[in-house]
Formats: sequence, structure tokens, C-alpha cells
Amino acid sequence: MKNFIALILSCAFFNSCNIADKQHEIHEKNQTPNEYMYNQRAYPDNIINREAIRSGIEIVQSKKKLRKNNQGGDWLQAGKLNAGGRITDIAIHPLNDNTFYVGTAAGGVFKTTNAGDTWDPIFDDIGSPSIGNLAIAPSNPEVIYVGTGEANPAFSTGATFGSGIYRSNDAGESWDNIGLPDSNHIGRIVVDPTNEDRVFVAATGILYGTNEERGIYRTEDGGVTWEKVLYIGDQTAAIDVTINPENTNILFAAMWERLSGVGGSLGGLTSAIHRSLDGGNTWEELGFANGLPAPDENTERISLALNPTNPSTLYARFTTDGSPWDFNGLYKTTDNGDNWVLIALEELENVDSNFGWFFGNLRVNPHNENQIYVLGQSLYRSEDGGEQWNPVSGMHVDHHAMEFSKTNPDFIIAGNDGGLYTSNDAGITWSKFNNLPITQFYNIEVDYQNPERLYGGTQDNNTIRTSNSETNDWSVIWLGDGFHVNVDPVNNYYIYVEKQYGFMGRSINGGSIFNSANDGIDPSDRKNWNTPIIISPYNHQKVYYGSN
Repeated sequence: MKNFIALILSCAFFNSCNIADKQHEIHEKNQTPNEYMYNQRAYPDNIINREAIRSGIEIVQSKKKLRKNNQGGDWLQAGKLNAGGRITDIAIHPLNDNTFYVGTAAGGVFKTTNAGDTWDPIFDDIGSPSIGNLAIAPSNPEVIYVGTGEANPAFSTGATFGSGIYRSNDAGESWDNIGLPDSNHIGRIVVDPTNEDRVFVAATGILYGTNEERGIYRTEDGGVTWEKVLYIGDQTAAIDVTINPENTNILFAAMWERLSGVGGSLGGLTSAIHRSLDGGNTWEELGFANGLPAPDENTERISLALNPTNPSTLYARFTTDGSPWDFNGLYKTTDNGDNWVLIALEELENVDSNFGWFFGNLRVNPHNENQIYVLGQSLYRSEDGGEQWNPVSGMHVDHHAMEFSKTNPDFIIAGNDGGLYTSNDAGITWSKFNNLPITQFYNIEVDYQNPERLYGGTQDNNTIRTSNSETNDWSVIWLGDGFHVNVDPVNNYYIYVEKQYGFMGRSINGGSIFNSANDGIDPSDRKNWNTPIIISPYNHQKVYYGSN
């Protein structure tokens, strides 16, 4: 709830601050509906004033410190807990499977010390609720690194940027910002397994525009100083980085040319894998001569996964724009990147559902080098090193995170847009945690005739409601991403809901049945991802619907 207060004040700055210096420009061409959410926040100067937001967060934090206990009243948790929301990363304590950390797209970091029975929000006071990546120092589990700013390049993440890298020396009790404040979004953090102060960071930089604080960064003093050791250009992000645990001078980095936004792109010629053999001092690009795809203007996100039991083996997952499918091959090297072979293409052509740039992750089980997971809109697993693949069921779609126990080969935790899941049988079956308050609400509504009945439109978790203001009894009333939901304030039998691109439904019996309500709306009109719908405050029978 602290995050909620901070974000309210921050949002007030989005449209009210007069911005003198433009941070970047968006070319006004080929605008698509799903850029609307960013443009709404960036109006009228096509930028979001990050300094204004940071100032707003600082004001909130200072006022919270001055506020007396209970002054202004308390907030009560209303839910929902029985659905979940987008998980961006997971980190399990290397010696104790009961302790793990979860990073979320918009809810900060949660920690459990009892295997998920209860959770503590340990990052709320920081004021950067969007999390890109987490890392526990293998040599000292008390040291935790958090990279703020979700790295998935969705239209909404351009407005949920971070404020750099944070470090805790006491397992999350307190935090220090240790740098890279303008990196905006963090793709990956890896800590030298022998040195808690030697860290490599894949910084993606600003999403809607160009900036120089992006690339691979290295610190050897725990974040006191940083070196940018790999930089391609002001619109090429670093999205992934790995370190060889047996020879920490060997590193691989995945670079991604992306300039999202109106007139931008999600691919480019500089999207490629780079290798360092001297601890990051120098890098070489790996490509067609090594068996990887040749440079292509449509090459998008690349993901990497090292085999911890045999670290000379590495996997790389390619995505592309302009092909029948976004997945563009899983490649494997067994000689530290000198030579690569394609091991899967058609077998995984459906993994991304045509937007692999949003997921694009890859994992190898540290206890079983033949068990490989490809994370996308769906989840696929191979048990034989990539020869055969099968979809993994039992979870929500849109997979972003997966972490393996260091001590128990059967224990795995996975995260997706539906929340957090755990497996105790090496990925055969999965159970969901129904006690994390991380659902991303686009809009909420109260039935004023029946105030304990709450409604909300949520990111990838439908339009939902609770009839009794309980935290764990929310149910689905309209599928898809849920956006605006309106309950007639006079006659609550009439309810208006919508999903993507303005597909509206109406109920005339209090929500038991909904029927399409788009009759009369020009189907050729462009509708936004989050299309505005409102009941007139003067005449409850009048409803307004906004297209372009």
C-alpha cells in the first residue's frame, strides 16, 4: 500500500509538470493502439519527466517519516490474493530453500523465510516498485542486489522505469542505491561466485528513446564505482549476461537494438552475442562465422543460459520480427562459444505467440544438464538436451522467471503474469501461491449501492470482482486484460466492462451474464489497448466510449 501512495503522487506529475528539456522525442508516425498507455503518460511533450517523479517519491517518503502513527487513518488490504500478477525474477537462498525473494513488475520485492507461508514486502520504502532483476551473492547470501525497472519492453514498462541498482548487506533489511540511476530498466545481474563485490549488470537504458547509460557494467568494489565495459550505441540495450562459475573471466552478453515507441522498432543489426575472455575488459561479437544467425535488422531479443554443471556449454535463444513466428532458434555451444549449432526451431515455433520480445527467457536445471526450459507465452521443456520438447501445463501463461534450488534437485520456483508457482517434483506438477498482493489493476470500481462489492480491470487477469470485500474470493466476470469497469450508480444490475482494444460487455442482471455491447461503434475506428468508457455523472443511462 505504501507503493500505492507513492505512485499516486508520482502520477500527478505525469501531466502537470512543465518540462523544459526533452529527454527524447517520439516520431509521430505509424502509431499503434498499444502505445497509448505510454503516450497518455507522456502527453503533451512526448516524454515522462523522470525528475518530477523522483521528486514526488522523495516528498512521499519524507512525509511518511514525519507522519505520526495512524494519522490520516489506515489502509486495509482488499485483495486480491487468489490470482497473482506479473513476476519478473526470483532468487532462492543458496543454502536454505525456505528463504527466497520475488521481484514483481509493479509491486516491489517480497521475501519469505518460511517457504511462502507468509511474505514481507522489503522494498516498499525505496520508491521504485518495478523490478528488473534480483541476485544473491553466492559467497555471502546476506548480500542481495536488486536492479529496478522491468526490462520487458511493453508499452506500460516505459512508464515504470527504475532508479538504478540497490544493494543490501543484511538480507533485505536495509538498502543502499549503488549507482546507474539512469539505466531505467535492468535485464540481468550476475555476481562473481567467489567475490560478492564483483558484479556485472546488463542495463537496457531508456525504453522510449535513446540514452548512453546502457550496456554491460562492471563493479569490483560492491558498487562504489562502475565501469561501462561493453557499449554498442545509445539505442542498443544489454538484456542478458552470464559468467562462467569455474572461470570467472569468461562472460557472455546479449545485446539488443531496440527503440520502442511510435515509429520505433524492436530489432536491429546490433542485436548480437558478445564474449569476453578477460573478465570484461575486451569483448568480441559472435556471429555467422561461429554458427549463429547473421546480423539482421529484424533480430530482436536474445537470451542466454549457462549450464552450471558444465559451464563450457551455453544456450542462446533468438527472436525475430518479420518471420511467421517470433521464435528464431535455440542454439548450443559446448566449447565456450567458439562453435554453435541450431538444436530447435520448428519444435518451438509456438512458444512466443508472436511477441517473443516480451518474454525471451531460457533456463537450464543446475542438477540436470539435459533439462532445458524455454520461457515464452507458453513454457516448453526438454529432458534430453534439446532433442525433444513438450509444453509444460498447470500454470498461467506469459512466463518471465524461473529459479532452481541449489540443494534440492526437485525444487523449482516459476513466475509468470499469473503469479508465483512452485514444483517439488522437478517440474512435473506445479502449485500456486495465493497469498501475494501483486495484481496489477488498470482500473477499479465500487458498487455504490452495495459498497462491499468491488470491481477491477487487471493486467492479464481479466475483469474481476469480490462480493464481500474479502481478499481471496475475487472471481472473473469478463476475460482478457481487464480495463475500465463501470457499475451503474443508480441501478447496479447494469455493469459495463471491457478487454483489449475496447471490446465492451454489458450485464443487465448484476454481472451473472454479459453480452457484447459494441453495436453502433464503428469497427474501423482505432481503439486503444485501454479504451476509455464512462457513465455520465448527470444521467446514469448515458455511457460514453472514446476511440480515436
